[in-house]
Amino acid sequence: MSSLRDAIGEEDWMSAMLMAMRNGMNSDRILVVVEGITDISFFNTHRLDDRILYDSPESGKSEVIRAVSKLRSAGNDAVYGVCDADFDRLSDVSHEGIYFTDAHDLEMMLVEGGVVDKFIMHFAQRRLTNGALAVPFCHRIKQSVLLASYRLGLLKWFNYLNRAGLNFKGMRYPDFISVNETDVIVDEMAYISHVIARSPGRQTPLGSADLLNEMRRLDLTTPDCYTICNGHDFVYLLKMLFDTPVSVRNSMRLDEIDSYMRMSYDRHSFSATRLHSSLSSLLTRH
Repeated sequence: MSSLRDAIGEEDWMSAMLMAMRNGMNSDRILVVVEGITDISFFNTHRLDDRILYDSPESGKSEVIRAVSKLRSAGNDAVYGVCDADFDRLSDVSHEGIYFTDAHDLEMMLVEGGVVDKFIMHFAQRRLTNGALAVPFCHRIKQSVLLASYRLGLLKWFNYLNRAGLNFKGMRYPDFISVNETDVIVDEMAYISHVIARSPGRQTPLGSADLLNEMRRLDLTTPDCYTICNGHDFVYLLKMLFDTPVSVRNSMRLDEIDSYMRMSYDRHSFSATRLHSSLSSLLTRH
């Protein structure tokens, strides 16, 4: 079954998948639906077995869940999906046939797997990473970006839990983020105000001060930071920090950083994840 991710429209893709799965040549194949093309590349790079095929409607998480449900309802029980966990795992949300990333999303799973250390060692000024300086420098950079991403993630978690209707798409990070050498600093009140200003359809009456209190309340529950941090936030803040004299190469594109992280992720790290275990179990189940 060849990849049909270039089909036009979700319904066309769905019809093509139904036809492909009914083809006798694919009787022993397992279809895993993912969110996008870069995810297909990732899973093909870390492929477990030739029986597992990856494809995508290229429409996002909700479409993957819907596609898996429709394909399984049509009698294709060897169909599964892989989606970013977002905050679903924290809320014990599950869907039949759907596996979530171990961390908030795939990017954060890569960060947890150590790719940022490789990125820092490759792109940081050599004088900052020579000899015994390397480990503490990498730790300082990673923790600074991780903590800043975590602060941003707390408001997103509140939004998820309360269906608050806050809009985070297209945020202008420099409006509330500053970088001082190796420190990434979040102006939380500026961040909240920025989000409120771009959320005309918000469903919460809470103002900036109350939302900050809600973020602090959620922080007290001590969640795992990798389940709260958003991968896009992390990569953008890492880019901001490496657009300073810390870096040997400024003005890197977000997709370049993301691509480097994906290519730096090793098979050993992936094999230690719950997601890898879940996908591996499909080979004995079918």
